Amino acid sequence: MPIYNGAATLDRAIRSVCGQTFPDWEIVAVDDGSVDESYGVLLRSAAKDDRIRLIRLTENSGVGAARNIAIQNARGRFIAYLDQDDEYYPEHLAHVAQFAEQADMLVFGYDFSYEDGPANGRLTAWDPASVRDNFFTINTSVPLGVAHRRELWEKVGGFNEMWCEEDWDFWKRLARAGADFVFLPLKSGCFHVRPDSASRVPHITRKQRESFLANWKARKPLYGDKTLAPTPRQVRRIAYGSPHCLADPVSGAAVATLQGLRLLKKLGFECQAFCTSRQDGQEEIDVALGRHRIPFGWQNVSVDGFHGRMLTVSSDNVPISVFQTGGPRGFCKDDAEQTAFYRLYGRFLDTFRPNALLSYGGDPVADTMIRLAKNRDIPIVFWLHNFAYGGPDAFRAADYVLVPSEFSREYHWNKLGLACQTMPAVIDPQAIQVESWQPRYVTFVNPQPNKGLYIFARIAEVLGRRRPDIPLLVVEGRSHTAWRTDTGIELGQLSNLTTIVSGPAQEFYAVTKLLLMPSLWNESFGLVAAEAMLIGIPVLASNRGALPETLGNAGFLFDIPDRYTPETRIVPTADEVKPWVETIIRLWDEAAFYEQASQAVRQEAQRWHPNQIAPIYREFFSNICHQPGPPILPRFEGTE
Repeated sequence: MPIYNGAATLDRAIRSVCGQTFPDWEIVAVDDGSVDESYGVLLRSAAKDDRIRLIRLTENSGVGAARNIAIQNARGRFIAYLDQDDEYYPEHLAHVAQFAEQADMLVFGYDFSYEDGPANGRLTAWDPASVRDNFFTINTSVPLGVAHRRELWEKVGGFNEMWCEEDWDFWKRLARAGADFVFLPLKSGCFHVRPDSASRVPHITRKQRESFLANWKARKPLYGDKTLAPTPRQVRRIAYGSPHCLADPVSGAAVATLQGLRLLKKLGFECQAFCTSRQDGQEEIDVALGRHRIPFGWQNVSVDGFHGRMLTVSSDNVPISVFQTGGPRGFCKDDAEQTAFYRLYGRFLDTFRPNALLSYGGDPVADTMIRLAKNRDIPIVFWLHNFAYGGPDAFRAADYVLVPSEFSREYHWNKLGLACQTMPAVIDPQAIQVESWQPRYVTFVNPQPNKGLYIFARIAEVLGRRRPDIPLLVVEGRSHTAWRTDTGIELGQLSNLTTIVSGPAQEFYAVTKLLLMPSLWNESFGLVAAEAMLIGIPVLASNRGALPETLGNAGFLFDIPDRYTPETRIVPTADEVKPWVETIIRLWDEAAFYEQASQAVRQEAQRWHPNQIAPIYREFFSNICHQPGPPILPRFEGTE
């Protein structure tokens, strides 16, 4: 029994043990640094019954630490739990003794009693057996409903002392260690839900909070880089599972994730992917793959009366299975199609049996895919490529969250309390290699407002007047919109402007002399900029998001006034883009200056070369393990 400032309810809990019909018990009560009258209540109770043993800690260490200390000092061969504000029913310990020989771990039902709000006084029942099939996605039972053999605690290393859901983590580690669970149709007692219950407002100790902050500053997982797993895990199989098509050639997230899997494949990991045909572009996935000259095949599939097709792609020996959906832009057209997709995905997980699942998304289908993997006790690695998440809920099932830049890591910590791991992007020189580099364009990719379309429009207009001999190239990406007229500047009238539809990256890199990236939103990395740099193409970019980090000590950064945001539709003045224009002209006219800039970006980009990145990927993915909780800074008393 761990106690922290529980004087108001402690006597009721102790009386419920003293009133048991089974007499052969002991209470090991640990006062975890209480500052109220808890210890006095304990002393008076112990004076009346010598089966109550007391331990007093001078500093609040957390419920996990208190439970570990209690079990270290316990003399019984079976361990049961009772929190300070709950109570046993009179027959509970007799039932524990009765079924003690039938399993390693007994799981009982219990009642909820609500003591505040509209539900005040209401009693409801909870049957843990109802969610036993979701053991790894739902906390089956509070400690009140659990009793187990003492030696199991020693086998799995005790409770994790750095987490406020240490009970759920402990149950999961018992299951992984092979403990035999029995769910009994009996109730252990009453779980009292109060305004200050730990189930509503977790109490985080000073030591825990300091540990969380220290781990984040050291760029470690929130709970440290050690695990309490009973045996070391060998991570060799990595799966990608998401509704977002990994073969999507115009999705930066898909391209970056696939590059990472390709590198892992070369490092000896087995990698496979399962997804739907949902993509960022407006055309069908087979059309997009054909335009980008990516080979693929089809096969018919049947599941529970549903008949459909799977598209198969192999990218550097990374098999990608794409479920062809019938809805617009790759969404499932109805419930039957979605159910069939989940069934096939489950078969994929059961056949491939990955050691970790790599995913992203945040929508209901992505959440379900993550839960299906989590229910199979597969650790989840969420690869976060953007800043679209307004809260931490999408990451509650994740063990790790990866981001491509330090800017993104700090942004998500400060905004969401999300502890991310920085995983640098992989850029394969062979994937962007151009056979014959004939640089002759200033190139702007993906003409959308948030990518800086209105900034580009003014740059193009000024160059059209001052230097029509400098040709401009616009590479249309996700959508073919009326961007030429949206800005109010007749870009279509410029004689020096050429437009192409995005195809293989090598095609436009082969003719690009300078790359413009005037983004108005926070870029989480800037993949196009990094690829251009590796080829030796100087990049002119805004100072938004991670772009300064991407360019490093090379390229050219420009301030954009704060009033220009991803939502604004305002073309800047000629004076505001003058630094961009002057730099373009100088790079165009001065061969020595251009060559110096080209060499600088090529050298800076070597930090993304697979040879530099490989040790980082091998170290991280080889040591993926189950984390005791999500990588979200727990809410603690006194915080919002």
